[in-house]
Amino acid sequence: MIRVICLALIALSLHSASAQAQPLLLGPELSAAWFNPETPGQGIFLDINPEINLLLAGWFTYRNTMPEAEDPENHRWFTLQDSLQGAGGEFRIFLTGNGVFNDPRSTNTSAIGTSQLEFSDCNNGSIEYQFNGQPMESFALVRLLPVAQGHCDKLRNPAFQLFDADSLAQRRGSSTIKYTPFLDNQDITAGMYYLAPGARDTQAPHNQDEVYIVLSGSGTLQAGSQSLAAVPGNVLYVRAGVSHRFMDITDELELLVLFSAAESSASDPEAQSFDLDLIQSGQSTTANDWHRFLDVASMRMGSYSLPLAVGGDAPLTHQVDEINFVTRGEASFHVGSDQMRVAPGSIFWVREGNAHYFDDLSGDFTVVILFHQKPGVSTP
Repeated sequence: MIRVICLALIALSLHSASAQAQPLLLGPELSAAWFNPETPGQGIFLDINPEINLLLAGWFTYRNTMPEAEDPENHRWFTLQDSLQGAGGEFRIFLTGNGVFNDPRSTNTSAIGTSQLEFSDCNNGSIEYQFNGQPMESFALVRLLPVAQGHCDKLRNPAFQLFDADSLAQRRGSSTIKYTPFLDNQDITAGMYYLAPGARDTQAPHNQDEVYIVLSGSGTLQAGSQSLAAVPGNVLYVRAGVSHRFMDITDELELLVLFSAAESSASDPEAQSFDLDLIQSGQSTTANDWHRFLDVASMRMGSYSLPLAVGGDAPLTHQVDEINFVTRGEASFHVGSDQMRVAPGSIFWVREGNAHYFDDLSGDFTVVILFHQKPGVSTP
């Protein structure tokens, strides 16, 4: 099976009728009771937990159909639940029925629709929903116990975002070709790209330089006049405007795709291929080692290894956005006062100007980093 991850930064589109400010990301600061101001007694209890990559909401509402006869045992309720990552704000709706109050009998649960949550600020939002085969509907959400707007500041202008390749893959669906964007800002975009064996890749040239990191599978990337092997561990660079497509796919490809919005240069090569296993096997085992292997007008990319004996690094602050992909080992990653555990498959974006560092290493830790290029700014 071939796995390709496409990195493309996607911001959740959140809005309200009265505010045009930058929308909020979905974070634990929004975990609360929310009500529909137009319909008393209806709303949702929302629980968002990025550590386990899950959003769960109990939707308190009335029946959407009337029973044929009074049936006190035919209680039912709705929940929203899904992975936070790669969802683009969309979550499945589940119906649970046949329950009886304070009775342990079995219930049954099935997916019956989809919903989208959007929040313009810490106290106002909306839900758009559609039951299978029915028209789309929506209603406003107001926080039951209001909080100060500063409570959600980090959701409007986050210092970082963390994703996981396996969690993103769960959103892929069953189509033979699937691109799932999950990160989008003015400098870097990211997504995952999946191609089934024998799939016909019909993508058009892009207007930004891009990099594919092959996670699994087997195939060939035809880029301009070059044919590059698409096998696990390969990093494939394609210059903006160059025609390219994946061919001869024998095992499902899963690709991480990274785009840089910086201006491309016609003097850069049309395409390049790098072998991460070869690069990382040659890195130092006694000192922190930054090995840059891609240097073009729009981006710089390299492998950063931190041996267990060294224990970590000092806080670093860059004046350009970056995106990291962990290939080996585990570590604690710190951004400001936030700390998280990262492991192979972790993908994290850091906004420029935010100090960050690794420590508490488990085994030799290695991460691939892409830096957005900015005129007049020095990048590693």
